[in-house]
Amino acid sequence: MTDIVIQYHAGVAEADAKLMVVKQLRDIIEDELINPTGGKSFIQISKFNEKLKDLKTLIEKSGDRFYTPIIQTLVQLASEQNFSDQKILQTILKNLNALEASLKKFKEEKEVSLKVTLKNLKAQEDNLVTQMQDYHHLEQRYISDVTEASENTKILNDQLLTIASEISRKEDELKNINHLCDTENKMFKDGIQRIEVVRKDVSHAVNHVMDLTK
Repeated sequence: MTDIVIQYHAGVAEADAKLMVVKQLRDIIEDELINPTGGKSFIQISKFNEKLKDLKTLIEKSGDRFYTPIIQTLVQLASEQNFSDQKILQTILKNLNALEASLKKFKEEKEVSLKVTLKNLKAQEDNLVTQMQDYHHLEQRYISDVTEASENTKILNDQLLTIASEISRKEDELKNINHLCDTENKMFKDGIQRIEVVRKDVSHAVNHVMDLTK
């Protein structure tokens, strides 16, 4: 945006410089028209040609060929002989007025173009600001989601550790229960075996007693 403003001021400065020379040229012609005295003509012609040369240089420097035909016309008309002809002086003045009007129109168009450009750039800037704000909101939301996901992951990991610890504890309990069951089962089998031995002993004793009583 700064470059556009700088270019605008540069263009306006060039146009103002041209307008200043055009005014000086017109003043010389108007002086000749008002005071067409022979003794003053040579000085005025020299000044006019000098200023006309300055104007030509300014236009060539700006690279604007739009004004070239008017400059060429003025150069052709700017002679001592033509300065004594009031009709030619009027023609020169007419060309200078046309050139002045064109330069002023150029300035106005530059100003309008700048305003439109700046308005469009402002709209683009506002749009970019809105997009940046939307992006910032999305970024904040994303950060919030990531933070929440991290916290949830930590909670789940803690829960997994708790479950793993509980599984390990239950496995230890199961081992103890299995060991207890195995022990009790062994004791039960041992008891059965002892009972069987006692039963056999009792049966044998009973048989022996019966044999003795016969």
